[in-house]
Amino acid sequence: MKEKFVATVLVAIALAVPAFSQVPGTPIKNPTPNPQKQKKYCDECGIEKGNVTYPYQHHSWCPYYRAQYGDGPAPSHHPHHPSTKQIVAAAAIDAASQAIANEVANEISRAADEYTAGAYKTYTNSRPGESNGNYIVGKDEMSGKIGVFSNSTRDWLLKPKYKGLKIYSLDAAIATNKKGKVGLVNCYSGNEVVPFEYDDYRAYTNGKFVALCKYTGTEKKPSAAEIKAHSVWGLWDNIGRQVIPTEYDSVKYSEINYTSGNIGTIFVYKNGKVGVIDENGSRVLSNDFTWTSNRLKINGTPCIIAKKDEKYGLYSATNGTQLMPHVFTGTRWTGFFIVFQHQQTKKWGMVDGTGKVIMPFEYDDLNYFSPSDAVIKTVKTPKYLAKANKDGKWGVYDHNGVKLLPHNYSDDNADLNKAMLLIPRYSFAYYLRARADFLIKTKGEFETSSEFEARQKDQNLQTAYIEKELANADKEFLADQLRKNTLDLVLSPYDADNSCFIITTPKTPTNSYKIVIKRDDARDFKEQFQSIKEKAIGTAKCFIANDAFAIAEMRFELSDGRSFTYTNPDAEGYTDRLFPIETLK
Repeated sequence: MKEKFVATVLVAIALAVPAFSQVPGTPIKNPTPNPQKQKKYCDECGIEKGNVTYPYQHHSWCPYYRAQYGDGPAPSHHPHHPSTKQIVAAAAIDAASQAIANEVANEISRAADEYTAGAYKTYTNSRPGESNGNYIVGKDEMSGKIGVFSNSTRDWLLKPKYKGLKIYSLDAAIATNKKGKVGLVNCYSGNEVVPFEYDDYRAYTNGKFVALCKYTGTEKKPSAAEIKAHSVWGLWDNIGRQVIPTEYDSVKYSEINYTSGNIGTIFVYKNGKVGVIDENGSRVLSNDFTWTSNRLKINGTPCIIAKKDEKYGLYSATNGTQLMPHVFTGTRWTGFFIVFQHQQTKKWGMVDGTGKVIMPFEYDDLNYFSPSDAVIKTVKTPKYLAKANKDGKWGVYDHNGVKLLPHNYSDDNADLNKAMLLIPRYSFAYYLRARADFLIKTKGEFETSSEFEARQKDQNLQTAYIEKELANADKEFLADQLRKNTLDLVLSPYDADNSCFIITTPKTPTNSYKIVIKRDDARDFKEQFQSIKEKAIGTAKCFIANDAFAIAEMRFELSDGRSFTYTNPDAEGYTDRLFPIETLK
């Protein structure tokens, strides 16, 4: 069937040739050259015709023209005088060959589509735009020009006529013309959104903004380094609206993702100083700083850390109000808190996003600490905590300044995580939170149903009820600790230089007590320690120190009546909250 069709087509074309010849007697004239202008583009394909002398020479390889009118070279112009018989024959077959001609045209169109589709497989950039990959930057192989091609329609959305193109946004794609100038083009209409008068660009991967620069130097053909050194920059959004005027030495955009949403920062640089502008183009900080952070969100509050004269300060990211003066020489932060080092004392403290001091400036070091997944799940802590150093020992705090671990540890995250896992067993703060949660949700034994319902609706009633129920929480906690952990005493070797022993309680966290014993008594004290320690435990008074069970005082008596009393220096001021161990059993 195919062979018959092809043969029929060839015969029809052969017979039809005379019909395209001149009328007899008409002198043959060679076509007058009609040079096309360099900037002339084909109405069918949008491709520049270049130096083509005759329009039909472009049509001979134009894919759209071929698909409509057929393929092949332009007709010859040799003298030919067909006879009347040939003219009649040509007219006779014209109607008969119309259907075949239509099939030929369709076949040529299909072949042209396959050819052009193949041509679009060479891409200079495959970065997806707004259409999630439905549109791609493609290069037409015949013209070498670049446009935007639609995968769904298999046609050009933006005809190929550019030297370079990036489609971070289809409403304002970044295009480079043949002169190397940069502008923004709407891919749907083909209109220029921003004219081609810029020399470089910096696009941001989230597609929100593009920075364009204009060369202000004198070189005719400036290098990239020359353009970078002598240019002014501005910023445009993804629909081509100018957000920042073209007047800065540099412009940058940065964005941080928070669980409550993204927050972006525009940095503008001028004369070696940096300022901050929000995403709407509103000024937040003037160009008075040598460095600024992003617009942060500390525990939900937007703020900015800025540096001036080698010192850090804190500002509101909403209106630029100064929250803390420039009196800090070091800083670190998480999404929950900021820590600063004071310039005078060199001590570290913690503040929140409003500048409120959460932990006083009295720590030798203060840094963030990321607990393990097991700790987060078991103790229900945030993702970031703070670890603080005081006198060479490290403790752990939450972003409210609540101590979770006493200052008994080295700066080893593995050791801190192990200790954190024990928090439910010995932390008074954890005990209070658990008890408070239970009391809030549970009707009290001596509480009526109406009273319980009333405090669920009134925060003041709820607070008063919790405070009343937890009035003796410290005593209850100490008693609970003694039920869970047997109190035992272990004596370390004698420290003759400092005239003391260290007594430890292995099953409680605050487990190191220094008792001063003169060297003359030290040997007898050590020899009798095992026999006198149980009686000494019975004399102990207990309290809460460093968020855990601790011994406040304890008396040791030797067989000959000599006695030695241990007194905990941390117990000073706790007179009414010291509990004899006998009252806790």
